[in-house]
Amino acid sequence: MNKSLMYVSSLSCTILEVKKVEEMGTTLDVILSNGHLKYGDTIVLCGTDGPIVTKVRALLTPQPMKELRIKVRLLSYERVIHANYQSTYVRHETVKAALGVKIYAPGLDKAIAGARVYVAENEEEESYFKDLCMDDLQTLKRFAVGQKGKGVYVQASTLGALEALLTFLQTSKIPVHDFGVGPVFAKTIRAHAAMAEKAPEYACVLAFDVNIEKDAKEFAAKEGLKIFAGK
Repeated sequence: MNKSLMYVSSLSCTILEVKKVEEMGTTLDVILSNGHLKYGDTIVLCGTDGPIVTKVRALLTPQPMKELRIKVRLLSYERVIHANYQSTYVRHETVKAALGVKIYAPGLDKAIAGARVYVAENEEEESYFKDLCMDDLQTLKRFAVGQKGKGVYVQASTLGALEALLTFLQTSKIPVHDFGVGPVFAKTIRAHAAMAEKAPEYACVLAFDVNIEKDAKEFAAKEGLKIFAGK
């Protein structure tokens, strides 16, 4: 199997998890399958409100024999980047595939797990990748969202989970009005509230492997929408 593996220089990087780290902010746990990442790279990725363009401020890997997705309590960003982070992470100026990496960069709150990460070398590439990074989401919309304005609302934790659920619903001939990725907020319910009057049989939110905020539950009860949650 070793002999059949091949390294290529073109970047192949996928977001495994979007995670908030105390005092540091939102980080990305990614799988770097090919290519390399370096400190200061301009990265472009898919976000719930549109493409995200930001710069890498830290590339961190766990200490040898440690799991990337460990639960960490950090005293401050400075501690991670400059001082005593050695007990938890190793900081790198550049990383090469294949590797699991934690990326810290500003503005990652709306990033979508399961999406791809691109590195832009100039403004032209940045513009190209901004369109490209949203392709998966737009393809799902064309594939799954009905044209009659009626259907259930779907929320999932990652693009992969969302695609699987949408495929199942289409096979089951259950129409989908819209969908999202990440936690269920009150605004999620608000966007689907009109369905209670338009088509009461579809006045529900199917939430897979996501957190449902308290205000979302309260608003759903008030508007007569049901939330079906599962993992």
